Amino acid sequence: MIFNLLKTAGVDAALITSQYTALYFTGYKNPDCCIFVTPDKCYYLTDARYTNEARKAIPSIFEVIDAGKQFAKTVQNLTAAHKVKRLGLELGSLTYANYKQYEELFEGVKFFDICDNIAKIRITKTESELALIQEACNITDRTFSRVLGEIKEGISELELAYRLQLLLVQEGGEGISFDTICVFGENTANPHGHPSSRQLKYGDPITLDFGAIHKGYCADLTRSFSFGKPTEEYIKVYNIVKEANELAIKGLFAGITGAQADGISRKVIEDYGYGSYFLHSLGHGVGVEVHEKPYLAKSSVDILDNNMVFSIEPGIYTGKFGVRIEDLVTIKDSKAVVLSHSDKKLIII
Repeated sequence: MIFNLLKTAGVDAALITSQYTALYFTGYKNPDCCIFVTPDKCYYLTDARYTNEARKAIPSIFEVIDAGKQFAKTVQNLTAAHKVKRLGLELGSLTYANYKQYEELFEGVKFFDICDNIAKIRITKTESELALIQEACNITDRTFSRVLGEIKEGISELELAYRLQLLLVQEGGEGISFDTICVFGENTANPHGHPSSRQLKYGDPITLDFGAIHKGYCADLTRSFSFGKPTEEYIKVYNIVKEANELAIKGLFAGITGAQADGISRKVIEDYGYGSYFLHSLGHGVGVEVHEKPYLAKSSVDILDNNMVFSIEPGIYTGKFGVRIEDLVTIKDSKAVVLSHSDKKLIII
């Protein structure tokens, strides 16, 4: 698959600089690496901190090179040795400084952006990838079930967030797929609120948004619920969001665009008069990154298809509180298959 990238991009060689794309092709997570691909050779560049582990962990088609602090110079030498004239770059993962450095080093070499080519490869999951994501979701679901037992009056958002993360590792997760969102009361009105010292009080709404990593693949789950009896307004909003979530999932099929999927949920919320309180898009793709293609948003032209994995996460944020319900979904035989199995009924603790 990695060699096909050169043909589809129309380049002599490709330089992969995103750690997530490197993880995708090698199965090995490393924040300091790059991959140089030619038509018949793959070079994995890293430094002495990772070379021994990398040689054991990644497929044998990759030649592991200890580039030290000379990544750019090593790539320059490889480019010259393979007489590369057209080099594919992941421009989305390069800094301006890196790009200017390459311009100076690679005289006579033309650069081409291969981000879209890589996204097209990564967007459709294999059956083995789907199995890994499903297990990440299973770990996340089990963690959610257990963390409910940790909730008590007086616990802070930060403490509950860290307890959740410990439970996630105990359930088999390698770590968290993004910074855990754990917010109470008025803080739930912030879609991506940060956990704070705010302590839980009776009657507070709670929102948890988190996910496990399993063998490099991510999960993403959000559930909103109540500590003690919720207000009538909260119950009303919760039911609207649940309806928006379920109707969007029901309306999915192979060939629908991200904008059309977003529109299903958005119309439900707008029809109830809460359109201006839906502050974000409906969802995003999930794989080795927790945010990747396809995107489900008002302006998205991404076409959803079989074996893609993405979130469905409508939300309403009134200013006093917020509700979001998020599941991971794939499409099989042109129908939605939900990978998240945590209950969506309103939980009252």
